[in-house]
Amino acid sequence: MPKQELDGKTITSHAFRSPLETVGSSCARPGCHAADGQLAGRVRAIQHMTRDGLKDTAKLLVDAALALDAAQRRGATVEELAQARQFYARAHIRWDWVQSENGQGFHNPAAARRMLDEVRQFAGEALELARAIGRPWNPLA
Repeated sequence: MPKQELDGKTITSHAFRSPLETVGSSCARPGCHAADGQLAGRVRAIQHMTRDGLKDTAKLLVDAALALDAAQRRGATVEELAQARQFYARAHIRWDWVQSENGQGFHNPAAARRMLDEVRQFAGEALELARAIGRPWNPLA
């Protein structure tokens, strides 16, 4: 966090904004990250990767949710849906974590990548299970 003057005192700014707006005084100051001129570009690349991952996995979560709904409409029981719903919940909480991490992945890019990989894994499991359970849908029933 960059330093700022307030009433003649130097304090740490707690303004809620991207450090990319003040990269020289927030990230690349002495004792933090090296001022190599590439820091902002690396942060933008990480954020871009994270946003793309969130978009891709959001679609997978929607597909899984729709498959769970369709299985329920086909007559799947609560017990039959339980494991698929658990996988969905595991995927969704990880997606929420990455979305709300407040840095679009740049605070901990490895954790963001790992979480998005786990979203793909768990949402894929939920989708596969949901598609396989329930009786075939009969529009006349």
